This record gives sequence, C-alpha cells and structure tokens, in this order.
Amino acid sequence: MAKDWWRLFGTLRPLWQQAQLLLFGHALLEKLVSPRKPITAHVYRAQAATHSLADMDAWMAADLSADKLAGKPFAHLPVLGVPGWWAANENPAFYDDASVFRPPK
Repeated sequence: MAKDWWRLFGTLRPLWQQAQLLLFGHALLEKLVSPRKPITAHVYRAQAATHSLADMDAWMAADLSADKLAGKPFAHLPVLGVPGWWAANENPAFYDDASVFRPPK
C-alpha cells in the first residue's frame, strides 16, 4: 500500500462520495463509540460493486479462504480520515499528523 494519504484523502476526496465502506467487527464499532483520531480498520477491497448486503456477504464468503487470509490481503485505514466521517477532517491540516497518517516503511 502506498500510504499516500494526501492523495487518498485530499486530491481524490471528491471520489469518496462514490465509495461504499462496510464496517464490521465489534471491536471497531466499540472504538467508534468514543472516536479518536488514530482508530484504524483493516480494509478488504471488493473487486466488483454489489447491490445489497446479501450480495456482499456472498461475495466475501466465496472470495475469502485460509490461503488468501494467510497472505494478509488487508490494508489499514485511519477511519476518521474518511471524508464526511468526522468534521475535523474538513481541515487539510488534519492529515499532517504523522503519528496517524504514517508514511510507508
């Protein structure tokens, strides 16, 4: 993952209106009860758009396997950086925090 946060959340910001993110997992939801900037989620990218939650569930069930999961096909995402999810990220300086929006290793 490039971790080009400025491009992802700045330059490409208008495209987030077309994105569909589905959050699941009790730990992530519990963390969002008391939001703080460094909360991250693992992202598993769907290759094709689906039309319903049932379609997404069926796609994930067919796509995920033990071998695929062993390859760690996830990327991390600072969820409060997603445009429209937290008012503070309207200010471009929000993304200057290198402790949250870290460059690649």
